[in-house]
Amino acid sequence: MPISGPNHPDNEVDTAATVQDSDQDSGRTVLELRTAARFLNTSPDALRKRIKRGSAQGYKEDGRWLVVVDTLDRPTGQDRTERLDTSELADLYERLLVATEEATRYKALSEVSESTYTAQIAELQMEKTALEERLVEATRPWWRRLFGGGA
Repeated sequence: MPISGPNHPDNEVDTAATVQDSDQDSGRTVLELRTAARFLNTSPDALRKRIKRGSAQGYKEDGRWLVVVDTLDRPTGQDRTERLDTSELADLYERLLVATEEATRYKALSEVSESTYTAQIAELQMEKTALEERLVEATRPWWRRLFGGGA
């Protein structure tokens, strides 16, 4: 039986990204595991291991893992004493993730649609050619159709 609890993350996929922070002035915010991993520039597996070792704070709520992230711990290259507004930062980061996922999805859809439309256009062109041939045949006088001959 798998162990669950605050120090034993499982492999569930995150569905939402940001959860309300109870203390917005603390410089900390609560993110789901996948989002927190991206925020910290690490993999979800590495973050799960950190939680298991106790070097990161996380807990399970409603079947999903939430990670408490201190925005000063984010590798930004800025001075660590500079405080960031965590709610704004988390919101902007989540919006960036959503926009990136939508762009990827739209790109995939456009590629599928383009190949589908190309095939449909080729099929319609063949159908048009066949209908034009039938129209030419139908406009010939009956005796030419019967006995042959040019148009």
